[in-house]
Amino acid sequence: MKLVSLNTHSLIEKEWKKKSRMFSDVVSSQHADVVAMQEVNQTHDAKPFDEDKLKNTGYIACKKEVVIRQDNYMLEFVNHWKNLNPEKMCNWTWLPMKLGYSKYDEGLAIFSIHPIIKIKTSYITSQMDYNNWRTRMILGALIDVSGEKQWFYSVHTGWWKEEKDPSIDPFWIQWNRLETEVKTEDSNTIWILGDLNNPAHIRKEGYDYVKQSGWFDCYEMAQQKDNGITVTENIDGWEEKEKITGMRIDFIWCNQKRNIKTSQVIMNGVQGPIVSDHFGIMITEEKRI
Repeated sequence: MKLVSLNTHSLIEKEWKKKSRMFSDVVSSQHADVVAMQEVNQTHDAKPFDEDKLKNTGYIACKKEVVIRQDNYMLEFVNHWKNLNPEKMCNWTWLPMKLGYSKYDEGLAIFSIHPIIKIKTSYITSQMDYNNWRTRMILGALIDVSGEKQWFYSVHTGWWKEEKDPSIDPFWIQWNRLETEVKTEDSNTIWILGDLNNPAHIRKEGYDYVKQSGWFDCYEMAQQKDNGITVTENIDGWEEKEKITGMRIDFIWCNQKRNIKTSQVIMNGVQGPIVSDHFGIMITEEKRI
């Protein structure tokens, strides 16, 4: 099984449609099973996409009131993937959680070549105002991967603390809420994929907090790995922090020890073209005997 996560930066990127297709190319060529994406946008006032055509893309609504618009990043990604794989099925879902840059519906997405059985959404911040960019949610999908039902969550959390406004939920509160939501499931395997905005090299903050909560970092479990760096410069939200030369802030976590063969950075100009201000990550899990 191959899992991929990428903070796409989507419509904010120049030539975003081209970059979406390039990302779809890599997902297709690598035969990725499940892809989690963050910062997946559409223009808030764009025209709705035709509902009959939408059904043919494998779309599953996470909420009945969600409107997929014509410039939705996932539409571009999925339609290209289907053109590359006309005989294969896929399912996907998208959750808008806040208004970004005053004009985008910004959200989370999950794409799967296996059937999505159930979808779950939840707030992980006390802030639930759609017009507030600090609002955070999680998007989960129960997926039947070759007979094993597993939960996959796309996550984009906030920083360890918000220096300018202490009233904003810090990371540890967000993570506690996340755990409360995802660990209500039964004995299913749970995967957390996404941008945690907490660098792995900083001790006694978000990364250590997640590990101490009992989660397993797939990068650490991998038999083969690269440097894991997914951000190499000061991106949106990090402008006023220390000068960045390389951070691992995008992760794939699991609630169980798994047989992870490889963990590699993709969409970084070496393993696939650069398509976002983040690089992506991909893990390969070997079948357990």
